[in-house]
Amino acid sequence: MLLVCALLIYSVIHSAMAKFQTVAEDIKTNPKIVAMFERRVELKKQKAKHFKALYDVATLPVSEYNAAQIEVVNAEIALYRYSGERKKLLTALQEKLDLTQKQCMTVEIGHGQGTIAIDHLCDAQVALIDAELELELEKESQTHHTTKTKK
Repeated sequence: MLLVCALLIYSVIHSAMAKFQTVAEDIKTNPKIVAMFERRVELKKQKAKHFKALYDVATLPVSEYNAAQIEVVNAEIALYRYSGERKKLLTALQEKLDLTQKQCMTVEIGHGQGTIAIDHLCDAQVALIDAELELELEKESQTHHTTKTKK
């Protein structure tokens, strides 16, 4: 009787995991959608590269170059979130946090010098909190996902 119960429980768990795996594989294997996300990343990278060249010759403010870098990372985050690449997603979220911290420091310096208004400072600080939240929520989500799959 105990063996039958154990087999029944195993069967239910295995069936649920198979359904989850199938859904995850379906998402990863839609080449049209993945290609659109990848194209989006490449276009954002082209823009950031152009902005870097402008920044290097002092014709673009650092804040605009930083914003372009954040756009690249946001595009990567969308790709990794869709494709289920969890490690790459966490890395990209950490990179977004690092870039947002850099952007926030730049804005704080400008505000301290009187060249950046308080509303821009508030926006930068909110963006930093948003980046921190996004990373922490993803970590928590992955922890819950790992816990659920182990049960």
